[in-house]
Amino acid sequence: GSRKADRFRSWVRNPPAAFNNEELKTIEIFIRSMRKEIFFGLLILSISLVIVFVNLEVIIINRFDYQPEEITIAKGTTVYWINVDLEGHNITSDAGQNIEKNLMVQIDLSEDVDTLGIISYKFNEKGEFHYYCTLHPYMKGIISVN
Repeated sequence: GSRKADRFRSWVRNPPAAFNNEELKTIEIFIRSMRKEIFFGLLILSISLVIVFVNLEVIIINRFDYQPEEITIAKGTTVYWINVDLEGHNITSDAGQNIEKNLMVQIDLSEDVDTLGIISYKFNEKGEFHYYCTLHPYMKGIISVN
């Protein structure tokens, strides 16, 4: 019985290679290159599960986009913006759009949100709120408050 145990211990210490060294290096390079994508993918999945089970109004900032770009909420709802992008962004009132469209929601909001940052705002007025990112002006969003 002792010989079997010795062989097992030897196998555990030095298991037979399933891949040659070149294949192992290729796999290691691939895994290292995918670390950020895997991390952010798992983060987005985790946030999504929290949103579903807690029923929060959350806007994800990802890939230079507010996701979703438009939402409708009830008066008194708090909206959370979560930045999972690798760049910093902000949420800034688009006063021109809000005034031009004669909308009731005149909120002076301008907050920066770094990578993995979260900001929130409670909407207590009915109407439409237009916002954008001053760093990337093509990023725009609309919140309709009923």
